[in-house]
Amino acid sequence: MDYELLANGKLQLGDVAPNFRANSTAGEISLSKENEWFVLFSYKEDFNFISTSELINFQKNKKDFDKLNTKIIAMSTGNLLSHIAWMEDIHRNTGVKITFPIIEDPVGEICRKYGMIAKINDKNTVMSDVVIVDNFNIVRAKLQYFPNIEKNIFEIIRIIQLSK
Repeated sequence: MDYELLANGKLQLGDVAPNFRANSTAGEISLSKENEWFVLFSYKEDFNFISTSELINFQKNKKDFDKLNTKIIAMSTGNLLSHIAWMEDIHRNTGVKITFPIIEDPVGEICRKYGMIAKINDKNTVMSDVVIVDNFNIVRAKLQYFPNIEKNIFEIIRIIQLSK
């Protein structure tokens, strides 16, 4: 029996998004307040090529999320020091400065609450997921990709535009 997957949340469309407090690259973050849309996305690991590309694409399109009054929040099971080193590496190598927070979730507690862990090749893995939450903390959309497939930023923006 896989207790890791049994602990995984069964978050559905229309559910209230689980609240939490976590450390992030922008300080402590909480998703318990209302009146704010947000996109919470998970990725496999820091310094991964696909994850790096996703962070850069989210940052390059951040102005579109800002126009929609929607926060971008990234998350993985990595620790804060790794996240910060990765952000600095991205900036040094590409000139892109990541300005949205990356949450540290070292034991996967938040990932499990949001149902972002799956078994791949007999290993529990953080999936490449997206959860869009409205200003009443209601889950409006969930997208899930294998970790080797990059998220479609424009589809995420389109979903938010059509949901408001």
